[in-house]
Amino acid sequence: MGYPAYGSGPLGHMERAADIPAYGADSGLPNVALTAARVRVISEWIDAKPSNQEMTPLEQLLFRTVVKAGEEVGEFQEALVAWRAQNPRKDEPGSFDQVVKEGLDSAATWLLGVEHMTGNKGLAVGMLIDHIAGISRRAGLE
Repeated sequence: MGYPAYGSGPLGHMERAADIPAYGADSGLPNVALTAARVRVISEWIDAKPSNQEMTPLEQLLFRTVVKAGEEVGEFQEALVAWRAQNPRKDEPGSFDQVVKEGLDSAATWLLGVEHMTGNKGLAVGMLIDHIAGISRRAGLE
């Protein structure tokens, strides 16, 4: 079974997430619409995997969010333990860069889970932006 080509979003027809440009034209900053489209395409790609096709919608929801995100948090924790050399069975300390990478993997996994839960409509990035703005307001920073 091949994976679908994507064409319903703001970027038109594409076959891979790598086909989406990383940055806005002139800003030098990531473009929110492109990032949202990337998240949508990756989520659709994950949904199209044969092993996910065999799951019920509830199983997909649980595995795409709770189970996978929990796994990523575990890897984040392992990287933190390695960085601080807190595992007496391992001689090599980890790096702070690996801690950051695993933290980003955890965050991306949760964001992709939200994208899946909202029907792969490209909403998760905007929802995250709104959520962060709400946190900033509640903290009295705006």
